[in-house]
Amino acid sequence: MILSIILPVILQTVVCSAELITEPEARFGELVSSDSGIHDQAGLETELDNFVDQGDNERWEEESRKTSKIKEDRRHYKVKTIEEEKTTEGAAEESSTWTNDEFNKIDEEKMNEEYRMNGGVHMNQKTGGLRNIVVKIPDSFDPRDCDQILENIQAGLGLMSREVYQSLNKRVLLEEFQVYVPSTWTQDHCTQTILESSQLQYSTKITPGSVGSQPYTQQRQGCGEPGDNIFIPYSYLLLNSTETGRRLGNLWFRLRYGVFGDIDSDLDLVSRQYSQCLGKTVKDIILQHEDFSKPKPISYPNFTTPQIIIMKRIQPKFIILLENSVEMNHQDYWDYIRTACKKFILHDLPEDTELGLVLFNDDAHISHPVGRLGPRVISSTRNGLAFSIRTKHNLSPRTGSCIKCGVMKGIEALQISGTSRGGVIIIISRGDSSSFTIQDEIELNQVSSKHQLQIFTISIPQPSVSELSIPLERLSYTTGAQSYLVSTQSQEDKPSLSVYMNLVDSLREILSSVLPYSSQLIYERRFEGSMDMEREEKDSFIIDKSVGVNTQFNVYFPEITESYIKSLSLSDTRRTRYSTLMDTTAGLHYYTIYNVPWDIPENIGMRWNYSLVRIPSPILQCSHVIQVTSSSSSNHDKLDIKISSNKDKFNASVTPDTPVILYTELRYNQKPVHNARIEAKIEGINRAGLSIPPTNIILVDPGSGDPDIYPGDGVYSRYLTSIQEEGRYTVSVHVSSTPSSPAYLESGSGQEELGEFSRIFSGYIFHISSVQRSTVDISPPSRILDLTVQVLSSQGEFEFKWTAPGDNYDDGKPTSYKLFYTQDPNSFYKYSQPGSELHLVQGFSGSKPSGENESHRILVQDYNINLYYCILGVDNQGNTGEISNIVVAYMPQPYSPLLHSGQSLREQGQLREGLFNPFQVIKEPNKIIMYAVVGVVTVVVFTFLVVMLILVVSRKLNRREDEPEPLDPGFKDNDLVRFSSIDLNIHGDTKPSQFITDKTLSPYSEVEPSFCSADKLFPCNTGSFNNHNYNQPHNHNLNTFVDTYSEHNSDQFKSPIYSKPIPKYQRSRTESEQSPIKSILKKSREDGDGDSDPSRDWDSETCNFNSFSRREIKPNPLLTLDVTQHTTAADTCRNLDVVSDSSFKIRNCTQV
Repeated sequence: MILSIILPVILQTVVCSAELITEPEARFGELVSSDSGIHDQAGLETELDNFVDQGDNERWEEESRKTSKIKEDRRHYKVKTIEEEKTTEGAAEESSTWTNDEFNKIDEEKMNEEYRMNGGVHMNQKTGGLRNIVVKIPDSFDPRDCDQILENIQAGLGLMSREVYQSLNKRVLLEEFQVYVPSTWTQDHCTQTILESSQLQYSTKITPGSVGSQPYTQQRQGCGEPGDNIFIPYSYLLLNSTETGRRLGNLWFRLRYGVFGDIDSDLDLVSRQYSQCLGKTVKDIILQHEDFSKPKPISYPNFTTPQIIIMKRIQPKFIILLENSVEMNHQDYWDYIRTACKKFILHDLPEDTELGLVLFNDDAHISHPVGRLGPRVISSTRNGLAFSIRTKHNLSPRTGSCIKCGVMKGIEALQISGTSRGGVIIIISRGDSSSFTIQDEIELNQVSSKHQLQIFTISIPQPSVSELSIPLERLSYTTGAQSYLVSTQSQEDKPSLSVYMNLVDSLREILSSVLPYSSQLIYERRFEGSMDMEREEKDSFIIDKSVGVNTQFNVYFPEITESYIKSLSLSDTRRTRYSTLMDTTAGLHYYTIYNVPWDIPENIGMRWNYSLVRIPSPILQCSHVIQVTSSSSSNHDKLDIKISSNKDKFNASVTPDTPVILYTELRYNQKPVHNARIEAKIEGINRAGLSIPPTNIILVDPGSGDPDIYPGDGVYSRYLTSIQEEGRYTVSVHVSSTPSSPAYLESGSGQEELGEFSRIFSGYIFHISSVQRSTVDISPPSRILDLTVQVLSSQGEFEFKWTAPGDNYDDGKPTSYKLFYTQDPNSFYKYSQPGSELHLVQGFSGSKPSGENESHRILVQDYNINLYYCILGVDNQGNTGEISNIVVAYMPQPYSPLLHSGQSLREQGQLREGLFNPFQVIKEPNKIIMYAVVGVVTVVVFTFLVVMLILVVSRKLNRREDEPEPLDPGFKDNDLVRFSSIDLNIHGDTKPSQFITDKTLSPYSEVEPSFCSADKLFPCNTGSFNNHNYNQPHNHNLNTFVDTYSEHNSDQFKSPIYSKPIPKYQRSRTESEQSPIKSILKKSREDGDGDSDPSRDWDSETCNFNSFSRREIKPNPLLTLDVTQHTTAADTCRNLDVVSDSSFKIRNCTQV
């Protein structure tokens, strides 16, 4: 009854409002300010909610359309009011912050699909003002400096807005900024009002406080494509000058319009703007943007300060929307679905999360209201939510799936909890086309816009489902969320463990995209089942310094009744071992280890080793997956990873000219990360529901220009040339830094290595609606955009350097290159391929694969003129890439004394045939002669050096033959020592013995007696004579003593007496003359058995020779040896004196 009374009044009011909007613009302010034009917004929303609850969809749609007009009316009124306040009062700062009521009204106006599709930034076509520009203050800022920081940021944004306003002839104004402060800041830190909001935060466009000294715009795509972010050092905002505003304005043009130069700079042929935009100016690209595609909007007559809204993002509320129809248990899927949700509720969600549960099939109901979860260990809310998801025996017998019904019931649960704004809904369903239609998408787009919802979807298709719901996935995209697909293809009757792991990974990725400090996957390894033997798996992982909060080490298995795990242990670098299994989580399909001190400070950055012993299974149900997850906190270093592509639209097309490009942005505390290894894995499902073979590629950051634009900006990219089917593709990346090739940051003091780390991210999805196929290769090499030239004037050459493209874009190796030149710089970029104005210099083969440095030299015959060059790659099918960037080179004319007026250098080389001209340009074939001459000279020089070396070595060898050999290892050369009686009288109570004087020795004889002493001063030696340290010299060249030189005094020996050496020419050369004893010994050995140990001829007790040899020595007239014994058996011998007289007689042992 009440509704029938109120509804006509509402309809009449709406009609009147619609008529007012059609009035001329001159009466706009007066008409909308009348009381009849202002409606009760809260009452109207309540009425619409009643329509939704009653299921009257048609009436709800009609009233929604009318309400949108009323909102437009209020938005125009608000803008007009703000302008009047600024014009009359001139108080811009008073309008810089709004009340909560005003903010909520404006949010209702701008939250629509168009804003979401454009990343939040939207142009007000009535005023030309851009709104919803998000500015995010990093968490590293000190909250105590809140007021000063916000004041400097507002001043910098005002300078930027003024520059944009003036440069674009008053057609564009930066009208509104949303400045998000860190979530830890409170109203106590700031005097300005901070509005809390759990709504969807649009992508950040400006980040103050970044490192470095100069601001820059990060651009990952080409000309005309919007940039990603403006990074502004906080110190730069303190300058507050006109130049600061000009610089910030040009950075905005790069961000919004995709240009690569300043708006007021001249176009340079060698600039990045000229090469990226094919010769178009900055203004040409800006005017092509959609901001200027419509008729000129109403301009601001005077510049006004932009509106600054200070906001703080609070944690949103979550609703799990779970389908519980009997169809969800196909092939026992429900057990995995149920346990994955329970794990998410009990162990993954943070303590301060508010969560509700809605179950749906043909209809929907709230299974558990929204409530705060509380601690992970003991929480009635967590347990109540987890127990609300019952076993497969309690599934609904219905087979229908009404996703729209579930979303409406989820909004109702959010409203009951206090507010429905900014909620996050996670839909887990079959996701078939019958469960969600295009009409459902239209309705829920309006509802999600009104309540500012993010709707994530996880589809688990059944084998009977032939087509997934494209509108359902598009709904996720338009609400700023993501859709996930769980592959269920299996050769067995039971689902594989991968189904459960896909669910766990999807829920973790959803949480990571919503909450900034949620868990990240650090390590993962999968093990297949075994039937034959027990296996031990060992590996290690590291918890780096950017994580270390709520670390979990889980081993997953498919059966909850049997894990097929014999043992599991962990050990750290200190060899501390942990091996106590926690089997309380076995019902969730995983084990962990009890009481491991992951998060204590001394363990952060430590490497851990694990050992897993697996038991075989006769039915191969013993597959296992190990995952290590960890979170970061606001006071830790933070590693940010973002995956994207050039196909950000929901349905994109792939042609040979527009392939897919993958991007991964990697930053560490807002700084770009260099030298990281990023491996991407792309998996797909075609329209028939069949899997597409996966593809693995390595993303790089060379800055060659295509596809990677800037080197070292932290954006790694690569072409994906393997897309050959329409379908849905999922991208996961593994980011790592290894000890052998560590990632690093660039700083003022040099490179700062980050050490070892690892991250695994997944969940980025793109859809390909059409693929242009071909039976032949039609993909060209990528464009060369880092071509450089160096002038080698001494050689008359230009050397070109560039990064090699691939055969198919950046994959493979190009077959050849073509180098063009012209003297007219306007000849470039007129066509996609070189025209007649360009002249082919050379075509040459490619030698380097994609990504490596390539170079080539050419001889120059044109002097004193600017020459413009470009290059392009050619593949093996003749496909040519686009024209490269342009380089200019100038070769000065070499100096020639023969040069006279009117005569060119080229003519000089032909003045007289056969006359050598040193200034003549050498032709290419003459290099062969030059190389031959150099080779001949090298051989001659080498031969000369070898001959000289041989001569030097030969002379050294001859000199060695003339030099005396050493007496013994214990003596030095020519050092013949005589032991005097003083030397022999060791104890002072002995006298020297008599000498052997009866017989004489030849001056060239070689006597090698052995000697010893009983007191072991000289121990007896039973070996050869040659082993003693005091033997006579062996070489005949040393026996050069004249027997008449020295005099002998038998009574006194005060010092050693040496003989005078004889000249070489007086020495005899025959062996018999030189060494008679040696000849005798040699003949004795020949006559005997070869055993000639002289030690047996020496009596160690009496120091006498028993015989000179074991064999009888025949008399020799040249040698008579007489040994006189003067000792008794009890005597001991001390030493053997040496030859010192003219007759070379040998002394006996000295008696002690």
